Amino acid sequence: MSRSASPLKVRRRQASAAGVGTTSALGAPLEDAVRRMFRALDSHDATSFRRVFAPGARIVHDDGVETTVETVARRIRTGSAVTPRARRLSRFRFGGSGNWAWITYRNHIRFTAGARTRTIDFSEIALLRRGPDFNWRIMHIQYSGNREAAP
Repeated sequence: MSRSASPLKVRRRQASAAGVGTTSALGAPLEDAVRRMFRALDSHDATSFRRVFAPGARIVHDDGVETTVETVARRIRTGSAVTPRARRLSRFRFGGSGNWAWITYRNHIRFTAGARTRTIDFSEIALLRRGPDFNWRIMHIQYSGNREAAP
């Protein structure tokens, strides 16, 4: 009697065959680039924030407004960028080929506005390109689906 693979294992094998994954040699540097971006943002380090992005990179916000990395870096430098009290990144998935890759993840943040603490979840995707120095840089990032999560 043969045992069939669980539905989860089947989906993982299908995703892996399609170049999609949750752990691998490709996923670790992509996840690291995303984490470095948020560490720089949360610590108000505009220089490190810019380093994670490729020249000409764009950020598309949940309201559809598109900004340049330099605009966000300027907000970081002047202190007008809103930073959360806590951030948790999870559900990383990625794929790619050659010098191009994508990564999706959840960004769960908590911040205080006045006397109110809000918790919001974002679904995010980043398109990255590996440069001549073999480092992955974000070319495009977009986030959406922000909804206030249960406390």
